Amino acid sequence: NCSGFVAGGCMYSSNYPSPYNALERCTYIAQGSGILNVVVFQTDLEDKLTINGEKYEAGNGPSGVFVDTGDRLIWETDDQYQLSGFEICFEDLGSGGGLFVGGGELKMTNSTIYDNSATYIGGGFNISGGTNEFQ
Repeated sequence: NCSGFVAGGCMYSSNYPSPYNALERCTYIAQGSGILNVVVFQTDLEDKLTINGEKYEAGNGPSGVFVDTGDRLIWETDDQYQLSGFEICFEDLGSGGGLFVGGGELKMTNSTIYDNSATYIGGGFNISGGTNEFQ
C-alpha cells in the first residue's frame, strides 16, 4: 500500500507533515540520475527507507545519496510509532529524469508534466493545482 506522493521533484511520506500511516510499503523508482537532498527525515527506529540495500531510519536520511535510473527507494513502516516522515527532493543531473511511484496512488500537486514523463503502475492517478499538460 503506497500513499506517499511526489510533487515538483520532491517525494513525501503519506500525510506529511502529519504522522505517516502504519504498515505502509511504498516503492519509488528513479527515472534518471540525480542526488537526493533531505529537507526533513523524522522516522521511528523501525520505519525505514531502503535505497540499493542501504537502510535509512530514525532521522538518518539519505542526503547526498546518488540514485540512477531504475534504482528503487522502498519505504516501509511498522505498526508502532508514526512520526512526521520525510520530504526528500531529487536534484536531476541532466538526464531528464525524476521519480515515479510503482503501485498504489500517485498524487502530484502544483506540477507540470511534459513529454509523457508521468508514469504509474496500478492504483489511482490524481493531479491537482499547478499546470497540468499531457503532450
